[in-house]
Amino acid sequence: MAYDYKKLSRQNKDNSPGVTTRAWMAPKRTFTSIAKPVDPPVNPGDKIRISDDHEFDVADGFIQIYATQDTASISSEITGEMDSRGLSKTAEFFYPGLGAEALEFADEAKNDEWIILFENLDGTILQIGSEMLPAEITHALATGTLSSDKKGITFTVNNFGKLYVYEGVVTEKPIV
Repeated sequence: MAYDYKKLSRQNKDNSPGVTTRAWMAPKRTFTSIAKPVDPPVNPGDKIRISDDHEFDVADGFIQIYATQDTASISSEITGEMDSRGLSKTAEFFYPGLGAEALEFADEAKNDEWIILFENLDGTILQIGSEMLPAEITHALATGTLSSDKKGITFTVNNFGKLYVYEGVVTEKPIV
């Protein structure tokens, strides 16, 4: 079915770039239900808008992770050949420090499938990963030097699905 294009007017609101210093991540295996966009779409934007809540068992939820200010970003590029186009998304953020918990988290995260949420400065939550195309996380470690650089972990998120706007409740994993 052909897409019914609608007018895109100028947004008469703040459009500051960047994301906040927090992200939420959850392994795909911890969800009891992964919400999807409304089908069939009714309003413009419905194909990428998720308004229902993601659901977890009572002991699970999103894990909030800190990102050093001005280090987190999301970008995308078109992949493939003519008549076979896709979209590749990459997000990066820096976590300061190389403590045992952070190193273990990074080492384990590379082996899982993820749904990841980033918060724009205007409060909009962007989702990378879905039930059919979860995101993957890789990382790079750096100690820095005595006189400069950063000491910590740069996490990289890769995904070939759509970038969604998540409007549901962000259920966080209970702290035990």
